[in-house]
Amino acid sequence: MLLDKARDNIKDLRFNGKIIGYALTDKPKLAVAIADYCTPEQMKAADPSILCASIMKSNHQLSNILLATGIDVTTRIADYFYYAVLRKNAYLIEKLQNAGANINADNHRVLRYFMTNDDVASAKFLLRFGADFEGFRDHLSEIDGVGSELSEKNLGFLSSLKEYWENNIKPPEAERDEDDWELGDDD
Repeated sequence: MLLDKARDNIKDLRFNGKIIGYALTDKPKLAVAIADYCTPEQMKAADPSILCASIMKSNHQLSNILLATGIDVTTRIADYFYYAVLRKNAYLIEKLQNAGANINADNHRVLRYFMTNDDVASAKFLLRFGADFEGFRDHLSEIDGVGSELSEKNLGFLSSLKEYWENNIKPPEAERDEDDWELGDDD
């Protein structure tokens, strides 16, 4: 009953999001219950950091509610994917993408996180969900002087990732018949 009154009477749309964040720390089931009572408008106005916190704490039920009710996934995108990948949570990665989160946002920031930490396994996991290796590599080469500043560790990371991408992810180049090159009578 108290939650019904809060949902209907609280004018500050962000308030319930704040309460969810506080509850998530000590009372994760309460956080889920509060989120379940919130209106979509309240969830859209909530601080996106509660989604990040729910992913970090592996609170799948809360993460699903937040994504289903339209919490903003356009901020902290790299953090969402970073923690989802660390937990090898393929379902959550797909949910984030379906909610509009771009896995390649912020100049491939999540791949840069993994490069900084030399976490090739997590980067490979991310590639399987559409992270753009070529775009990432091109971005690195566009940064002034980055080629000369990459450490041996970073170069090893890129080499391992490239090999994985070429052997497992990269779409095969289409072969063409000679007939493909001829113009027909209809053209």
